[in-house]
Amino acid sequence: MKNLKLITLMLITLIGLQSCEEPVGKIDGSVYWKYNDCVGNKPDAGSKVKLFSYDEPSLVYNSSVDINGEFRIDNVNVGKYLMVVESENTNTSESDMVQELFFYINDLDKIFGTKLNKELKTDFELYNKIDEEIINLMTSNDTYDFKLIKKKEEELNDISTTILTKIRRNIFIDINLSPLLTKIKLRNVRIEDGKVTSEQFDLGITYF
Repeated sequence: MKNLKLITLMLITLIGLQSCEEPVGKIDGSVYWKYNDCVGNKPDAGSKVKLFSYDEPSLVYNSSVDINGEFRIDNVNVGKYLMVVESENTNTSESDMVQELFFYINDLDKIFGTKLNKELKTDFELYNKIDEEIINLMTSNDTYDFKLIKKKEEELNDISTTILTKIRRNIFIDINLSPLLTKIKLRNVRIEDGKVTSEQFDLGITYF
């Protein structure tokens, strides 16, 4: 009888401990790129993969891409995350980097507790204005003005550098400010209890 009571108590304790465990899931996927259109997909080995939690700002998961271009993170708390891939083999322009980060600026504010959307409002407006001017110049039926387009592109690079410098001071993502930046891709993902979330990243063609 004593043994039966002991076993029952142990089972109740075990069930209680299991019910206290955080629900977790997994995430895996692949990251690849192209040297040019003539070369097929190549694994972006060495790329960094990060998960920033929306619910717990201090909670960050890290992984890296293996030689096959694959990654996996186990035991991830259930919830919504901002997924960031920092490429090892591809570069991008400052202008393209600004466009990538602009789309997720509200997400960055929520996770890192910043006010970038408000602080960069004027900078983003100027960026969009110059970008639109370049598009109009390049698609105009009038004479193609190389000098004016080049001048506007330099202005776009200047405001892009300003924006990236301000963002870099406020967030924990590696933004290497140089003529050709390490390509970064962001994406919202949700981790569900007991399930595997799979994500694929095509980083496209690099600038070099």
